[in-house]
Amino acid sequence: MNGEIILYWGSTHRLHRKHSWSVDTLDWSGKSAEEILTIVNRDKSPGGIVLQHNFQNTKLQGTVDALPQMIDQLRAEGYEFVTIDSLLAK
Repeated sequence: MNGEIILYWGSTHRLHRKHSWSVDTLDWSGKSAEEILTIVNRDKSPGGIVLQHNFQNTKLQGTVDALPQMIDQLRAEGYEFVTIDSLLAK
């Protein structure tokens, strides 16, 4: 088991000060799925938080396309997915 990685979607102001994302996919800028996956693979770490957005924007197709592959790949590497609430409770 490699540890936990959090996928976080939404407003960054919801993150507690103690916890911030460790992987910024820059998906809001129109990155492709391949570019997003490269960033995640480069910057992932146990306990990491992957920031992705969910607002209405045509530039987020890369997020939609990358997400299933990202989840499958990280699970195959032994990462678990937890909610921000469970992370803050630790």
